[in-house]
Order: sequence, then structure tokens, then C-alpha cells
Amino acid sequence: MISSFIFLINPTFWMSFGVIEVSTNSRASYFKLVLFLSLVGFSIFPWGDGYERYKVFSDAGFYTLTGFLEKGLLQGDVVFSLIAYVINSFGLSYQYVQFVFVFIGFSLIFSHLRLLLTKVNQKERIFILFLVLFLVNIIGLANNLRYVLATIFFVCAISNAENFNNNKKFVLWSVLAGLTHFYAFFLLFFYLLISFISTKLSKSNVNKVLFFSFMFSFVLPVVVTALASVIKSGDGLIARKLASYLLGGDGAITKMVSSPVQFLNHFFKQTPFLILIVYFYIFGDKECDRVKNFLLFSSMSFSLLYFFSIYLRVGYFSLLYGVFLLISTWNYCDLRFNWKCALFVSSFVYFSLNFVYFERIISRDNLSLLNDNALCIVASPLFLIDKCTYGEQEIYEGNKQFMLLKMESIKRTMEVVGS
Repeated sequence: MISSFIFLINPTFWMSFGVIEVSTNSRASYFKLVLFLSLVGFSIFPWGDGYERYKVFSDAGFYTLTGFLEKGLLQGDVVFSLIAYVINSFGLSYQYVQFVFVFIGFSLIFSHLRLLLTKVNQKERIFILFLVLFLVNIIGLANNLRYVLATIFFVCAISNAENFNNNKKFVLWSVLAGLTHFYAFFLLFFYLLISFISTKLSKSNVNKVLFFSFMFSFVLPVVVTALASVIKSGDGLIARKLASYLLGGDGAITKMVSSPVQFLNHFFKQTPFLILIVYFYIFGDKECDRVKNFLLFSSMSFSLLYFFSIYLRVGYFSLLYGVFLLISTWNYCDLRFNWKCALFVSSFVYFSLNFVYFERIISRDNLSLLNDNALCIVASPLFLIDKCTYGEQEIYEGNKQFMLLKMESIKRTMEVVGS
């Protein structure tokens, strides 16, 4: 009762002891943690992809619900369109869309986590809880919205099938994932394909697939160079889409890195994923279909490494898939202290770099994560957060550099595809 009162008056202060409360595995404590994380999402300035979503949200008032959903269906934004339309119709700010996306994503994650941790002791629960908090990308969920929520939907769909043998929920969450971002249908196809193949592969064959996927990633630059010349001669719209998703946002041969700093950012953010792969490769039961599924999906991720826009999505799914696989086998796996330390530290680095990198890119527009609105949320009671919203002009002014960068990117893409 006291804890709930403290949360209502100041959710940020509650968080100072909230993780300990959540480790008791009670529904109420998870609910409060989800609300707190949703407030964090609420505070994040909509920049870049978030600004693009904001513009769509602002147009909702000019459509009927049916018309807006039809538009969303064509763009693969059905779930976003529904949430945005409802919130817009109530006259609420765009930040409530961010709030709802974070709320849905973490509610689903924690509902599965709570069931998986029923037989795990409290000390271990705290470790796992921090692991999940570090690796679920809250900035991506609040700003990019669609692909992160779609990833969470699909990971939970697989969890329903593999951990709880509930195929109806597998279908439900897979469909919702696809309606949130169409790339999830791509994941569904390959998950079903890999699940079928894994039953036919022996342990030695899995090792061969892993080896050749790493080797294939080194020859991809040659493949991409060939693709670039083919795309140049293609249809304008199709070519632009291929240039964006296969060859990178600038339409040229994929540039994973444009500076040493960006290279280090990408490298260190892969370490939790690499640790999970190495752990399951060495200690995982490669006769177990679930372990084989994870290793094969990881192989596919690395084989797509040079198609960076796709790799970011598939790689992130593989990371969360591996985390849930580890948690679901927690009482049976022998995760020694050095492995725990490596996974914890690398996950914390992943979490920190998400914030540092976002802070760095929004600083182009003289923005910061710790702005007046964010501090307003930190200091306010839960029921007064509406006074901490960003204004329309403020969002526009805060994305001027992004709009210039986007125009330059489109120009380079047009040059590559010859339009």
C-alpha cells in the first residue's frame, strides 16, 4: 500500500527500490514497473523516425477510422494507425502513442517473464530482470515504435509455442507482429522454415551452417556491389525500396559505419548477442530443436550482416530470442559466474550505448534526453504528466537537422537508382 502511494506521488522515487519489489514476482510490482518505463518512453523526444510517425499521427484527424486503417495497411502500420487514431481522437498528444507502445511492449515481456521465473530464486530474478531491462531497447520502442514492438510480439509468439505449447497464441501474436511491421512476416516465414530444417540437421551440420554463415558475410560486399548495378537499372519505386532496405539508407553500397566512433558503437552493441551464441554453441544441447533454432537464426543474421538495415532488425530479434531461450532454461543451464559477468556487463554497455548514441544524434538539433520536459516528468506525480508534453512547434523545430539529412539521403538514393 505504501509502495503504491509512493509510486502515485513520484514514480521516479519508487524506482529507487522498485526492482527489489519486482523481484518478488508479484503482478502489482510488474505493473508499476511497466508504468514507470512507459513514463520514460513518454519523455523521449520524437526525433527522426519518431518525427515521421508524429506527422502520420497529426494527419489522423483528417480521416475516418476505416480510411486511416486502410492507409496504414498499405504502409504496414495497422497497429500504429489504430493506436494513433484513437489517441488523436481524444485530443491527446503524440507522447501518449509512445507511452502506449512502451506499455504494451513491456507488459507482454513481463507477463512471460513472470511465468518463466516462478521457480527461480529472488537473487537470480534480480539478475534476469536487469538483463531484460538492459536488452529491451526502450528508446527504439518509444521512438522507432513499430519494428521493436513487432519484434517483441514475435518473440512472445515463439515463447507461447515453445514454452507453453500454446499454438493459438503463437498465431495471434505472429499476426499482430506482422500488422505492426511487415518485416515480422519475413521472420515468421524463416522461423517456420528453420524450425522444419532444424529437425533434419545433426549437431555437426549445425556447426557447418554456423561456419559458412560467417564465411558468407565476408563475401557479401561483392554481392552487394553487383546488386547496386542491377538496382540502378530498375524501376524507380522498386529500386528506391531495394536501395533503402538492401543497400542502406543512402541508397549506395551499405555503409555500416561512417566513422570509428560508429564502428565501436555497432561492435560493442553486438557483444551480448555474440556471448549468447558462443554460450549456446559450447554448452547448449545441439540435439534440442530450440537451441538449433536459435543458432540457425543467428547464422542467418550474420549472413545478412552487410545488408545493415535488415540485419539490425533480424539481429535484434535473434538477440531477444536468445535471451528468452536462456531464461526459459535457467534452472537447467549451468551459467557460471564468469559467463554471468560477461553477459551482464555487455548488456549494460548495450543499454548505455543506446542512450549515448541517441543523445549524440539528437544533439544535432540542440536537443538532449535530459530536457525540461523529461525533468518535469521526473518531478511530477503520475496524474500530472500531461503538463510535460512537447508542443507541435517544438517538435518541428527539434527535427530541422533530421529533415535536412533526410533530403540529402533521398538525393543520394535517387542518384544511385538513376531517378
